[in-house]
Amino acid sequence: MFGSYIEDKMTAVVKQAPEAAAVLTNALLRVATRLGLNNAQLAAAIRVDPSRVSRMNSGEALLRANAGEWDAATAVIRIYRSLGGLLDGNEALMLKWFSSHNTDFGKAPRDVMLEGGGGPYRVVEYLDSFRGRF
Repeated sequence: MFGSYIEDKMTAVVKQAPEAAAVLTNALLRVATRLGLNNAQLAAAIRVDPSRVSRMNSGEALLRANAGEWDAATAVIRIYRSLGGLLDGNEALMLKWFSSHNTDFGKAPRDVMLEGGGGPYRVVEYLDSFRGRF
């Protein structure tokens, strides 16, 4: 009598954990929006074709874990998180810092991030060293 009732009530809905690529792709797209990056700029930052970023936005593509885009994407996300920590999450100040001329770089951090030679990594290293000053 109670056996079938308990079995019916104990069946659990098992949710699949989201795939790491989906989580990272979604985080990257949110960060890009918050930093004011368009598809072409985001593509330049992570070194992929702009059409691939467009496909990511539409849900047709995800970041590839075994490609350089994965590491570059994590660096872009780290830029946002570091800025948030330094500027108490004030997104207006974060965007202003990111897009304003920086005397240490000789250009805006956004422009540094978009250039070749590991731009996102240069900005992350800068923020990491700056954060240590507080």
